[in-house]
Amino acid sequence: GLFLQACPPASAQTNRLLLDGLAARVNGRPVTVGDVMLFVEPVRRQLARNYAGDEYKSRLEKAFQEALAALIERRLILDAYAAQDLKIPDWAIDQRITEIVHEEFQGDRAALLRALAQDRLTFEQWRYEVRDQLVVASMRQSYVGDLVVIAPQAARTVYEQNREKYQAPAQVRLRVIELRKGETAEATAARRRRIEDLLSRVRAGEDFEALVRQHSEGSRAAEGGDMGWMDPAMCRRELVDAVRDLKAGDMSGIVETQDGWFLVRLEGRKEPAPRDFEGVRVEIERELRNQEADRLYQSWVQGLRSHASIETFDVELQ
Repeated sequence: GLFLQACPPASAQTNRLLLDGLAARVNGRPVTVGDVMLFVEPVRRQLARNYAGDEYKSRLEKAFQEALAALIERRLILDAYAAQDLKIPDWAIDQRITEIVHEEFQGDRAALLRALAQDRLTFEQWRYEVRDQLVVASMRQSYVGDLVVIAPQAARTVYEQNREKYQAPAQVRLRVIELRKGETAEATAARRRRIEDLLSRVRAGEDFEALVRQHSEGSRAAEGGDMGWMDPAMCRRELVDAVRDLKAGDMSGIVETQDGWFLVRLEGRKEPAPRDFEGVRVEIERELRNQEADRLYQSWVQGLRSHASIETFDVELQ
């Protein structure tokens, strides 16, 4: 979400007590364990699917602390907004709600209300949440986004100092025949004999692309097995290894994987090549803007922290 990001822990003395379900107090107002767990719930579900025992608990605790830090920051920003004169008008909140209904519920307001009922939220509670999101976004734009400035020569300097980083990666172009293993040992043995026969036919001079179209079970069979230009890191390791020492036009032997066999012909190879500055200027400027925005954001939030009262409490997660 908008606010869940890894942030430094609150610089406050931590009590060893789990106090009335409190995770923190910011300027005297509570951030409850329930607030944090609601925020972290999508992550918790994912962790529960992938981990168990101590590993699950460790990762959940880390996610909890990140969410708590994000909620503390959010509360600090909302308090700073409350202390200023400029306010977001009601029509801007209503306009954002209309956009959400259009984008996420195809314009069906009743569908929104049903979704809120499932989450046990009233429309007014949700409207406050939308308002808070707008507040945080507008405050961040005012105190961070509008202040980001990149020196005219900065991108060129980064490019000159990191030319090796801004290279077009190595690429390979493969053409493959693929046969999948069978459901039974007998079917698998028959498939193995078929791939051996296809290898013999290619070596005897039959047209590789024609054999692909007639026999391959791969997703690119209709294109003659052409997989297009690819970064080797994005291709199956077994296939890359099979063509490592081949020249363009050469074919591998039978390549066996866990689920099938391949015959691979190397169509071409491109070595890493420098990209000119204009080709990467926008990418570098985006990186520099993101770095500067992050620096300004951390500085801004640290300033808010220094003028705030923040207490955090140790929470024993179940």
